[in-house]
Amino acid sequence: MRINQQTIDLKELQEKMKITKKRLAHYEGEVKVMDEIHQQAEFDKAKAQQEKKKRDDAMDILTSSIGFDPKRVVKKKNSKVKKTPKKTNDWPTEVDKSGKAKKGKPKKRISTLAGNDAAVEKIDVLGKILNDKNTGGYFGGTLGGFLDVFIAIDTEDNGYITTGQFRDAMQLLKLKKLTDDTIDSLVNAIDSDQSGTIEYEEFVSALLNRMQFARKQAKANADKRSPGRR
Repeated sequence: MRINQQTIDLKELQEKMKITKKRLAHYEGEVKVMDEIHQQAEFDKAKAQQEKKKRDDAMDILTSSIGFDPKRVVKKKNSKVKKTPKKTNDWPTEVDKSGKAKKGKPKKRISTLAGNDAAVEKIDVLGKILNDKNTGGYFGGTLGGFLDVFIAIDTEDNGYITTGQFRDAMQLLKLKKLTDDTIDSLVNAIDSDQSGTIEYEEFVSALLNRMQFARKQAKANADKRSPGRR
């Protein structure tokens, strides 16, 4: 009788061990899945932050190009601003037999503005305004110049231009800091809904929002440096 009872107890114990192992395997699987989800979420978060920084930097470059200076409204009088030397990355990638750098031929690409002489002319005028240090501020001729460009490009009066047209217009401006990568980030920043089109109001709104944010940041930084000032 005792032997039979021990046999029964052993079988029950074995069954319980099997159930426990299954549960452990299930929990381990859940933990693994949760860990993978967490890692993917962290990766997506870091990638989103990196993309946001690229968009913000691109907007800062554009607002700077049209003469906007966020420190202008918060810096003290007679304050000396240290000038930092400009960094250049013009390293030659190839050299000829004499050791001189080879000039690479740019790849030809058909612009979406090809044949639109009026738009090209307006872009040329705007480029001269942006490169002129005596334009009188970013609300002088710059925003009006951009409006002229938008109108000239929008030949069908749709109320918008395509992101491809905007990208080509930015390239034709030939602003030093507006590289191809920066222009791509700029397009992503302005066309936030990824519609593939940009309205003039959408463009101006993105500019003004970035200017307002930059001013708040500059003021906050100035307040940190001068805690006693109100």
